[in-house]
Amino acid sequence: MLNLKSTIAGCLILSMFYVTTGCNKDDLDVELQSSNVSIGTDELEANRVSFSKTLAKSLENIKVRELIKKEAAKRFNKDSEILFNLVKNEKIEGDITLGDYMATVHGSTENFNNLLKSLPTLTILVPHLIDFDVEKWNTNSDVPIVASFPNKAYRRLKRLKSVRTFDNNLVEGNIPLKVHPNMPILVVKDNERVVQITDINKSRIKGDVFFEGNEFNYSFVDKSFNNLNGKNTNNARLDTYDKFDNRVKTAYENNLQYHRDYVYYNIAPELGQNTGAFNSNYAEFITSIELVNSGVFGEIVDDPITDDNYPSFGDGDLEFIIKVFVLQGNSASELVSKWFDVPLTSLVTLNLINNIWYYGATKHYVLPSPLEIAPWDMQKYGDQWKISVFEEDATTSQTIQYSVGLNSTFGSNYSNNIKDGPSFGSNSGSTSTYSSSYSFQLSGGHDYLYDAILRWDQKILFWDEAALPGAQPPFNQHWARTSELNTGKIKLTIEPKMR
Repeated sequence: MLNLKSTIAGCLILSMFYVTTGCNKDDLDVELQSSNVSIGTDELEANRVSFSKTLAKSLENIKVRELIKKEAAKRFNKDSEILFNLVKNEKIEGDITLGDYMATVHGSTENFNNLLKSLPTLTILVPHLIDFDVEKWNTNSDVPIVASFPNKAYRRLKRLKSVRTFDNNLVEGNIPLKVHPNMPILVVKDNERVVQITDINKSRIKGDVFFEGNEFNYSFVDKSFNNLNGKNTNNARLDTYDKFDNRVKTAYENNLQYHRDYVYYNIAPELGQNTGAFNSNYAEFITSIELVNSGVFGEIVDDPITDDNYPSFGDGDLEFIIKVFVLQGNSASELVSKWFDVPLTSLVTLNLINNIWYYGATKHYVLPSPLEIAPWDMQKYGDQWKISVFEEDATTSQTIQYSVGLNSTFGSNYSNNIKDGPSFGSNSGSTSTYSSSYSFQLSGGHDYLYDAILRWDQKILFWDEAALPGAQPPFNQHWARTSELNTGKIKLTIEPKMR
């Protein structure tokens, strides 16, 4: 039988913004609601609170702290968090699993298991704070408090401006959503990057299925969040000239007029190469993102519940969606939809004054690994792609209809899959231009960050005049920058690379 501490310490004020509202051990065993699909929102949040209390009490055990830190540091979905149902069977000591231990702390194994069934994507986040994160967590001395973090739909419904917190003695407090705590704290929340697979949604799943069990099957919302191999957790891509593909560098260094013709078709009249076949070994990749100004950051993290434009400590990293639309003749379609995450503090400088965030300068974020879109077959897609950008809040429930307009011009300089000349060839008057629109729906919660057009004739790299003002472009000295797409709110770099 597990040896659990039962002494209840007095109520403590943990910081100037952590307000105690009670400390009663009887509150630990909140009556568990049925896991039936008709369970109400209030009941679900009561179950989340019950789990949070159990977790807070369980954190007295250093073995529990060590396991949660170890698993969160793996960043299985690229955020420092764990999906509880995936780690509950991990052993903390001997044959005792994390789930067994917490069920004993909870007081009823049956009730505890029903609680987990009612919240299939229950997640424990180790937030990234000024003085505390998964790397800074000293499990020998730091016993975090636990914040029960309702999803945004419930916060909006109840107009909540703070979240309930519990320490290991079940002292209850609350923290305003717009305040970032300066103490060790864990967040109990839903997972925005993982979806439970059901008979209803399984045909729409686009991400990698990574867990199939007796009770639950899980998939990533998008395969770009799959970090089960433990890679791609650091912003490690070189932000130097060497990061560019060799064909891109050759196009730049020789000042070719049409960079993509050389990359995809090996066509460069400047080098005596006038015809070529399409090379599908190359594709366009998203390589970086930046905000146009820091005000956009406020729009992305805005919370109508708290009436402010500041990030909440329980939200984790940001998730972006890039949708690419193309024309094939006069038919519009969505070519691809790509997701990627960006750490909250990687897009803007945040200054913490009196536990409130203030924005500073924007930051240029280079994706740890370039994110593939698709090869650009100009014969098939013409000379333009439409790029739409969204920031996702998967815990907000709504469906919105969008429509985008597209234009693209197609050349006639192809014969037996061989392209004759760059761009539209020598007879550029023999072209066809089409226009159309494409409508689509997005479910969840989204900030629409507008559109941009990626053009075939846009140079991939350009001479950075700011580097040497007034000088002639020394193409052989590599003073190059990647051309940016600007939606009016977001700047992206997209460039071709070997697949």
